Amino acid sequence: MSEFMLMEPANQTFSELLSNRVKYTVPRFQRDYSWEQKQWEDLWAGIEALDGEGFHYMGYIVLLRKNQQDFEVLDGQQRLITLSLLILATMQHIQRLIDNNQDADKNQERLEEITNQYIGSKDIVSLRVSSRLRLNRNNGRFYKDICSNLEPPQHRGITATNNLLRRAFKFFCDKNVGDNGEEIAEFINRFSSRLIFTKIVVQDSLNAYKVFETLNARGVKLSTSDLLKSYIFSVVAQNDDVADETLDDLDETWSGILTQLGENDFTDFVRYHHNSHRPMVSKKDLFKSVRQLYTSPEQAHGYLRALIERVPIYASLSNPYDEWWQQENG
Repeated sequence: MSEFMLMEPANQTFSELLSNRVKYTVPRFQRDYSWEQKQWEDLWAGIEALDGEGFHYMGYIVLLRKNQQDFEVLDGQQRLITLSLLILATMQHIQRLIDNNQDADKNQERLEEITNQYIGSKDIVSLRVSSRLRLNRNNGRFYKDICSNLEPPQHRGITATNNLLRRAFKFFCDKNVGDNGEEIAEFINRFSSRLIFTKIVVQDSLNAYKVFETLNARGVKLSTSDLLKSYIFSVVAQNDDVADETLDDLDETWSGILTQLGENDFTDFVRYHHNSHRPMVSKKDLFKSVRQLYTSPEQAHGYLRALIERVPIYASLSNPYDEWWQQENG
């Protein structure tokens, strides 16, 4: 039996991904929402092109199974979030029809059914939505506010990533999805049943890393750096005694490493760093070795510090004019 058969690959529509009350969690230290106008426009163009029995392929989504109905999203969160924002934007259209007393009773029923099928359930006291897609610590509250109010929060000091959530929601709110509740509901049914994902479910993070490396070798670029980051940061914070300011600082530092190297070179850097002072491992055994070596917050902190110290050296090796050489020789 092949490795991918063990990983339970299957093609599913967006609607099927959200069936049976399945819940998806973006790991606490997974990257923030980052899609921008170009990605929103490409997605919308793909949806507009759907006609007849046509389908639009959305690529791979890699999930870590927590239990029968709960999964962590290891790759594919940007697409899931953006499609959820599109659903929420269409729901705002229906809410405006209700506010204008246009077929209010039926549209209220439609709104409740769409919420239950695609977004989550509402608390009968607070009327806040317990969303089936739970985002990371930087996006979670902002996204839940959109789910509950069908409007983004208007508070000051919005972060760059939450501003992208706000802009994406507004982008889809400005699209024509139908003139009445029936047309809007038909629009949701049409696109949600014709957007196809290849879903891969893994049972642990080690198998997830193997999937990432296998697909990357085949030219399908998934973010192994996100998987490694999620593991290291979860170890750092496993005792729940790390201040948010410290985690934010580490998060910025990690982003700085990726900026210096680029996504494609990151795994090579981590492997070269590992092999420079540990028994040599191949790419396929790298994540397993990292998991075995760094199991306590102190060890994980030390590992992060070592990466931070050495990344300028590694980055400079491919560029003889890098400013690092001038600093060392100056």
